Amino acid sequence: MEKKQKLMIIAGVAAGAATAYYLTTPKGKAMKSKLINKTKDVVDVTVNKASELTEVAKDKASTIATTIVDTKNAFTEKATSTAVNQLGNLENGIAKAKAKLQNSVSV
Repeated sequence: MEKKQKLMIIAGVAAGAATAYYLTTPKGKAMKSKLINKTKDVVDVTVNKASELTEVAKDKASTIATTIVDTKNAFTEKATSTAVNQLGNLENGIAKAKAKLQNSVSV
């Protein structure tokens, strides 16, 4: 192991030990307590925001689903109406053609 690496490991251990010692002092304990409380606050805010965003997403998805169903129903009604009208036109055309054929045969 290189001298520089050994020095870095020693520095890391020393920093860890100093931090551990500091966190056992009254000031360190107070700081740790504040940090824990702040972390809890951040978690609470994050959970609340996630819940709010979930509700917004549900509402948007519901609105989109309703729009899709309404559009599909309108299209189906229009297509059915058009098909019925065209069928009626076809039946009228067939009836007229039959009448002309009968008139031309009987003449």
